[in-house]
Amino acid sequence: MLFSDEIVSVDEFNEVPEQIELNKREVDMAKQLVETITMEFEPEKYKNEYYYQILKMIEKKAEGEVIESQPAATNQGKVLDLMAALEASLTQIRGKEKKLTKRKLKKEA
Repeated sequence: MLFSDEIVSVDEFNEVPEQIELNKREVDMAKQLVETITMEFEPEKYKNEYYYQILKMIEKKAEGEVIESQPAATNQGKVLDLMAALEASLTQIRGKEKKLTKRKLKKEA
């Protein structure tokens, strides 16, 4: 999302492909979707709060006030090893498959 002071003119876009093959059905569906959700955009309704907070901090620092950063988070929470979790999941699935295969073989015997 861009704020009103960040909106770029269409003339500044250089990376638009020149030749594109379009399917009429897809184009019609895209037009219908856009028309359905289209409303008047009012960029002035939105404010870049982060930007204004930074400006306030700069002004306070310029006035001599000491700016303290927030302390680092002490509780990082449990960090998961994704590969280990994936391997455990696959092992569990393979174990279930083996049990099902053994049951099938017993029934057929």
